[in-house]
Amino acid sequence: MRPSYFLSSLRDLPRRMGPVHGAVVVIFVLAGLAWWVASGGKGSPAAAWEQFREARAAIDGDGEGGGFEWRASVRLGNWLAAVVTTLIGAVALVTVRWWAAGGTSASRWVRPSRPRRLRFTVLVLGALTMAVFLRMPLARGSMWWDELWNFRYATVGEWKAPKDGGVKEFREWDWARAFWYYGKPTNHPVQTVPGKLVEKSWRLVAGYPAGEVREVVLRLPVLVGGLAGIVLTAALARRWAGDGAGVVAAWLMALHPWLLRYGVDARSYGMTVWIVPMTLLAGWEALTPPGGGRWRWWWLLACGFCLLMWAHVLSHAALCAGLYVTGIFAIRRANPERAVRARLVARLTAMAGLAACVFLVLYLPCLLQALCWGERNQDGNLLTRAYFLETLAQMGSGASVAEHPAVALFLVLAVLGCLLGRASVPGARLWMCGTLAGFGVFLGVVAVSGGYFYHRFLIGLAPVLVVGLASLVTRPRVPWLVAPVVVIGLGFLWMPALQRLTSRSYCPWRETAAVMRESGAGKAFCAGYGLGANMLECYLPELVDWRGKPLEALLAEAEAAGKPLYIAWAYHRYHESLQPEEMKRLGDVREFTPVAQLPGIEEQYDCRVVRWNGRR
Repeated sequence: MRPSYFLSSLRDLPRRMGPVHGAVVVIFVLAGLAWWVASGGKGSPAAAWEQFREARAAIDGDGEGGGFEWRASVRLGNWLAAVVTTLIGAVALVTVRWWAAGGTSASRWVRPSRPRRLRFTVLVLGALTMAVFLRMPLARGSMWWDELWNFRYATVGEWKAPKDGGVKEFREWDWARAFWYYGKPTNHPVQTVPGKLVEKSWRLVAGYPAGEVREVVLRLPVLVGGLAGIVLTAALARRWAGDGAGVVAAWLMALHPWLLRYGVDARSYGMTVWIVPMTLLAGWEALTPPGGGRWRWWWLLACGFCLLMWAHVLSHAALCAGLYVTGIFAIRRANPERAVRARLVARLTAMAGLAACVFLVLYLPCLLQALCWGERNQDGNLLTRAYFLETLAQMGSGASVAEHPAVALFLVLAVLGCLLGRASVPGARLWMCGTLAGFGVFLGVVAVSGGYFYHRFLIGLAPVLVVGLASLVTRPRVPWLVAPVVVIGLGFLWMPALQRLTSRSYCPWRETAAVMRESGAGKAFCAGYGLGANMLECYLPELVDWRGKPLEALLAEAEAAGKPLYIAWAYHRYHESLQPEEMKRLGDVREFTPVAQLPGIEEQYDCRVVRWNGRR
């Protein structure tokens, strides 16, 4: 481009400035905000950079790293984000006249008219009501290890004894910790930040003390997000395949056990259930007239890109890249004029750049900490054939053990629906296949690199699979009775998982704390043993956290205190594999009397409480 073009862009900007060009303002505001955060606090970005280099050098020298303090990462991360954001803003500024030009609506694709019908709204509201009914028992139940880790170390605070001893006091965390503390990947800021806002607001209104665990309050953002995902998925299916598909999609979203389990869990996975359909809806609407090219859809697309990466950058970076490429394919197929295609690609790139700026400010400090972990947090599963089959079982039936009819019926029909979507609806099949391809790229990278993997990383696939299945069973010339039969049949196959999820807590730590309180009546020595013991402390502050120490030492300490000893633990199989002798001893009824065994949603989450009978 000629220099005169850039100069004319700058000269015309004040006269042309409006809501359309707000992206440039947002980018520079973000750069200023990042610089302000980086310049605050103790130390400097230069000192933080030196700490980062030392931590990375420790990893390169076969050390564990981890020497990069998280507040230093905030300064360094925001300083780097400010520099990169300023550069992106400068490029966006000098090219604003090009990517913000009008006349960019798609010419070949026109979405069909969908008149609003009352029965569609009523049936979707019925699905929402069913979803609330199914989710509330689990939402009110005890939180499990990862949720309580977030509560204790990122969202709210922790119980801590003073250095000179004495009674534990509750220490509340600030907002910077909610945004940027990343000592483990268990902090999911896209849920932590609204969760902290809701918790502080609710506590201000209700007046309960800091440190009290209110499960529904802490889970409210992801719970509301899961319900919003039902509405957005229904709207997406309706746009692409009509009212019938929208209703079927809403009911499948409401009933699927996978979405029930992660639609309540106070982490980021359930948030993607509404972010993915919102992003797909925005991308399709932005490129399909009437209404194509309206700026609200472009802003929404940028927001979707940013939130997806913020929710889980590992899997969603590939998804965002897949959707970006999908958008380019959609632009090429729908627009015969080369100039229009070029402007649309430029606008899509500008929205991706805006999303990248926001994401860097929100998350770069966390990524810098993750680069200094070394091998300390590589404790996930590998993507083996067996674990991939278990992942398919989760997608199809919501169960850890494959329920083959549900897996076959749901997955096969859903993928066929994505591949054979209605050709009369422009772009629908392309966007569904682009989403599948994005997650496929992620799976390929994980398989080749040997990175850690959990099946919940693919939860964002669920809305697309649901839309694919809904569009398939409501195709023209398919009898109308097929759709309700499929929904009812899947509901019947999902019933065992639904019954388990609606009758138990994730991991019954709250119930375990109640048992220990009732048994000890405040006069006992209560200890949490092994993995998760520090999370039980959130419900029972007086608990003694006994992790990584010999069982005999615990018995000696309780004997010296002269109090009855109660011991609680979960993850029995995990402990059996690492501490077989001590687990065998805890199971000896001659030495330890069983007090309670409380079931969780999976066997590994069962909690056990025993009382020590004393020295024989």
